[in-house]
Amino acid sequence: MRKIPMALGGNKTVSETPRSDLEDRLHRHGISVLMVILVLAIGCTIAAVTICIISHNHAGHATEHDQMVCISLLTAFGVLLGVSLASLSWIFYSFRKNQQTRLELLDRLAEKNQELQNIVYVASHDLKTPLVNISGFSGMLTEYCDDLRKVLESVEVDDDTRQKIQALLDEDIKEAQKFIQSGVGQIHGLLDGLLKISRVGTVEINPQRLDMNLLIADLLGLMKFQIDQKQAEVTVETLPPCDCDPEQIKQVFTNLVDNALKYLSGDRPGKIHISGRVHAGNVIYCVEDNGIGIEQRFLPKIFEIYHRLNPDGDAEGEGLGLSIVRRILDRYNGAIRVESEFGVGSRFYVSLPCQELNK
Repeated sequence: MRKIPMALGGNKTVSETPRSDLEDRLHRHGISVLMVILVLAIGCTIAAVTICIISHNHAGHATEHDQMVCISLLTAFGVLLGVSLASLSWIFYSFRKNQQTRLELLDRLAEKNQELQNIVYVASHDLKTPLVNISGFSGMLTEYCDDLRKVLESVEVDDDTRQKIQALLDEDIKEAQKFIQSGVGQIHGLLDGLLKISRVGTVEINPQRLDMNLLIADLLGLMKFQIDQKQAEVTVETLPPCDCDPEQIKQVFTNLVDNALKYLSGDRPGKIHISGRVHAGNVIYCVEDNGIGIEQRFLPKIFEIYHRLNPDGDAEGEGLGLSIVRRILDRYNGAIRVESEFGVGSRFYVSLPCQELNK
């Protein structure tokens, strides 16, 4: 098996020689045909030898007709054996050629994804330098405005001009600075998000058997302030364990619970319920809320980068939480899906493998 770094995120485990269903069928059929040919060749040989033995036992020697039959059967055996060897050589040659091609494509894919990940990291890091300059010069502009006010107080100008200058200093320039600082803050947040996503696939993971009851209890304890602020009721069922890195799985559920809190409805008391079950060798956890829900038109996009659960709302965030969640789960061959009804609430299902359950 080979790990392929995914663009902007986790490693995806794939087979070194993945084949399509058509290739698999052709490969199996080729082997089947070869086996039939070999069986026929062996049958011809056995038949020829049998005829010669019977003829020899009955007449003391084989007749000319029996000899011709034996020669024909042996000739057929030689032809079938040659065809079998040629077919076998072709099958192995095709298999090795396709295998080499696939390996080369996988290597190129890994290389391109690594390049993309490096570009994202470098770009996100380097773009912070001009942001620092913009923020710094914006602060200097505030100081210059203060100096200009002092100068304005020490010189004689007509009242109309003084009022216009003061309006520019106190209203227009001040408002422009707020927009500048707000834009810098947003871009800074977006760049930080890109850095977080680019690091998801590079962080070393330490899978271990996790007591999810303890992990969720610890997580909710750290989020007590947010929960109390929203006056939300959080209930947790007894949860089955899973085999993952504790820090990354804590990040997954922190994002899910944080989203549930942010998008609770103000029309009713907020409720969040966390449950888990075992199904088909996997552990499936569910984070359910009675919040505002997600409109159907937004559901296909909620795991995309920078897409917020409720783009028209006023909840804080850059829309990166669910993208990070999905990329973390990709590293464990896990999955996430959502069911939601607008105005009623949402349910996020997290599926993770459990080694002992698969034995």
